[in-house]
Amino acid sequence: MRIIIEGDPFYQKRHRHGRGGTWNPSKKDKKSIKIEAQSQVKEMFQDSPLAVTLTAFYRFRKSGKDYEGKPKITKPDIDNVCKIYLDALNNVAYSDDNIITSLIAEKVYSEKPCVCIEIKPYEQ
Repeated sequence: MRIIIEGDPFYQKRHRHGRGGTWNPSKKDKKSIKIEAQSQVKEMFQDSPLAVTLTAFYRFRKSGKDYEGKPKITKPDIDNVCKIYLDALNNVAYSDDNIITSLIAEKVYSEKPCVCIEIKPYEQ
């Protein structure tokens, strides 16, 4: 299964603490990922091990055409990018992200920003 989320990649932000308690600043981002993914998912994976490949394509500056396809080595950290997308796909593409046993992730520059997520059964 392949899911493509158009637009600049999101990343998991730290929870914030204040007088009103604790809140998650990534809540709206997760919701928008979930809504876009629901329209693309035909069938949800249940309780079998999964392998996921996640590629985050970041927009480069206008002067950076020569960056096309090259790795992005600046923030955000790749683990925070993966976290928000894998969490948002809970109960959409799979029952829970704890069944993901293999993860390959990369951040690259592209003219068209998006996140491409490929999910398939894990094979040893």
